[in-house]
Amino acid sequence: FLSDFCRICEVAMSDAFRRLVLYLSCATIFMSNINNSESLLFPKGQVIGFWYEPKVVLNDGDKLGSDEVQDAVALVEHLKKQMLEIKSNGIQDDGSSVDYEKIKASPVFGKYLRLVNNLRDIHLEQLSSAQKKSCLINLYNCLLVHAIINGLLKEEGTLSRLKLYATASYNIGGVLYSLNDIENGLLRGNRKSAVPLTFQPFRRSDDMRRKIMLECDPRIHFALNCGARSCPPIGVYSSTQVDEQLNRATKGFLDQSVFFDETTKSISLSMLFSWYRKDFGSTDVEVIQWIKRNASEELADRITAFEKVCEPLVPKITFMPYDWNLNSVI
Repeated sequence: FLSDFCRICEVAMSDAFRRLVLYLSCATIFMSNINNSESLLFPKGQVIGFWYEPKVVLNDGDKLGSDEVQDAVALVEHLKKQMLEIKSNGIQDDGSSVDYEKIKASPVFGKYLRLVNNLRDIHLEQLSSAQKKSCLINLYNCLLVHAIINGLLKEEGTLSRLKLYATASYNIGGVLYSLNDIENGLLRGNRKSAVPLTFQPFRRSDDMRRKIMLECDPRIHFALNCGARSCPPIGVYSSTQVDEQLNRATKGFLDQSVFFDETTKSISLSMLFSWYRKDFGSTDVEVIQWIKRNASEELADRITAFEKVCEPLVPKITFMPYDWNLNSVI
């Protein structure tokens, strides 16, 4: 019996070893492909783990022939105006729902499609920090709408959404930027996404995209819309007012999404605070203090009063379920 048992263990161990070797070999091939692709305009996006997909470039058509849109600053201003028209044509006033079919059929969107092709000729290095921040927020939200209109969200479901965020891209100055690249690379200062088993978007120290990334501003989480019902509303941001607009967006979102439960002595928050915990604080106390600093005066006072109710304990943070249904007009 002992000898039989040993043979069984030997076979099991050898099978496990072969699986490990196979896995490491595949991983090496994947990493090699990734490194090779990074020298070619970064044409692949990480979905999860070693699953990479080719980026789908949505601005590779004919450009809008105008000298006024060749300069980066001028193009960003023109795009902002076009986004305002799109918002007035197919997005509810409060920014919560989108009429994708109406936008798709509108001549305003047709002009936007030609205008956004000019992004291929500009360089974000020409923009100030405020211009970059407002531009990238606007581009993220419009790229998301553009991708959904083009059918890149194949079906409802987690994997389909992860693939959308990794692949839907714009060519900006000859470099491909996906939704993930814009959010986690450029706007969050090159931080890992909320998806497990993912890397920093710009891993190599000599990555040209590192030169234009911004320091992480947690308020951007209340300005970026990922196409789900629980997402923050869509706004259009201006370089001259982006700081005030982000303050308003943050206060508005927090007013609608912070709830108190005296029985459990807990504060319920959006899942955004769980997924991007690093951006808000490393402890519950730090997260609550961040919210108090950035909330409306009324909400900050309510949190302070609730903290006193919970003394000597710190309020427990819980997170509300996220509604991933598409934010289309019903």
